[in-house]
Amino acid sequence: GDVARGDKYKPFQLHEIPQAGLIQQVTKGVFEAKCAADIPGCVRGAFALAMQGEPGPTAVVVPCNLLTETSRFNCPPLAPPEVPCDDAAVECALGVLRCRKLRVGIYAGMGCMDFSGSLTQVAELLQAPVATSVSGKGVIDESHPLAVGWGYGPQGTVAAENAFKAVDLVLAVGVRYSEVSTACYAIPPHRLIHVDANPNNIGRIVKPEVAVCADAGVFFDRVLACADEVARPPDPALAARIRGWKCEEAKGRCRRYARCGADPMVFLLALRKVACDDALMFVDVTCAEHWAAEVCTTRHPRTYFNPTDNQAMGWSIPAALGAQRVHPGRQVVTVTGDGCFLMSAMEISTAARECLPVKFFVLDDQAYHLMQALQVKAYRRTTATILSRLDYAALAKGFGVEYMEIDSDRDAEAGVRGALEQPGPVLTRVVTDYANRPIRWMDAARKQYVNELSREQKVRFLARLGSRALELRPEND
Repeated sequence: GDVARGDKYKPFQLHEIPQAGLIQQVTKGVFEAKCAADIPGCVRGAFALAMQGEPGPTAVVVPCNLLTETSRFNCPPLAPPEVPCDDAAVECALGVLRCRKLRVGIYAGMGCMDFSGSLTQVAELLQAPVATSVSGKGVIDESHPLAVGWGYGPQGTVAAENAFKAVDLVLAVGVRYSEVSTACYAIPPHRLIHVDANPNNIGRIVKPEVAVCADAGVFFDRVLACADEVARPPDPALAARIRGWKCEEAKGRCRRYARCGADPMVFLLALRKVACDDALMFVDVTCAEHWAAEVCTTRHPRTYFNPTDNQAMGWSIPAALGAQRVHPGRQVVTVTGDGCFLMSAMEISTAARECLPVKFFVLDDQAYHLMQALQVKAYRRTTATILSRLDYAALAKGFGVEYMEIDSDRDAEAGVRGALEQPGPVLTRVVTDYANRPIRWMDAARKQYVNELSREQKVRFLARLGSRALELRPEND
């Protein structure tokens, strides 16, 4: 909706900001209706563009004066959008894949989400380990023998990093190599075939040997059509190595770091164990989001959701409400931090009003812990990261939802199960002690950041850290 335009325009209407220009920065396109007859065409065009190539948001702007006008509409449906496929580039990529000496690893993103079966077949055909971006979790069943988890650099799972060290060629499909998903672009060097429906995504971060503008599903179909030419013999040793790496990684996760309260890793493992395989899980912007990406084995497409590039604190609560409304019979859970909770907690009242049985889990350590972790390493002190203590039980009562609490590791599994068994919405406070549990993503991002500093900047950072190490000042100020 917009202020009145045309001959109805008068200055000083409400805010009267240039909405179309603002929205243009965060959408694929803006459709402005100039008269009532334009409205159907704008709506059809917006939906078509939203689903064309790389899906994304579009906007329709309708001045309020048009909503009281009448028109005889004659707007037939638009032709279906073309599915992008650069045939010459696809053939070039197939030419590279025909070299059976090359060991291939597949890096799959959100663009593969509707083609899970085809992706799995291609992986088995090429005997290729499959790593995903965070947004791509679920494009392959992560219990599959060739699935190695997320990322393939130092920020992702150990299994993915190890598997891709033995890879000669990365086949990246439907993925952009964005900053958050790569921990500030900590990307190991490899030969690369980059396939994406959006040509603007290809080669922006990593220069590919072959750039293929194509829909992921069409590309996979073309590979499968050439199965006899690109197939690798079965490699049971590869599957055994992947299984071994996963087992070793699982053992490391069982180590307890928390000194009091619940260890977030223990809680996440309990949640993944107790929740249904097809539960819709929304993970907010917390330190735990990086652990969740590692340990929350995702079995089905579109069941694991993380903001990655947007990183909007508190987004998971309203997002989960929408998901539960669309899928009333599905199990829907959120994992959010106490800082994120402050941003959107009032939306929980909607769950009570609309009887949406979302299960809200809040990791409470009374701090912006992600900010603390970033600040301490860089500045040896934290600023403005301590939060006021909230009475979550009173908040739950005020919202009109059930309340539960998990305050130790021994209560984690029973607490999660108890919350999930409740028929309505439940707010569960998880009393959290992050302690010093390592975060692979953060370590990789910090190393990448330091490597890109100039010599002078490194000297200045070290001097500051050295002087502050000797200062007798409060740790948090």
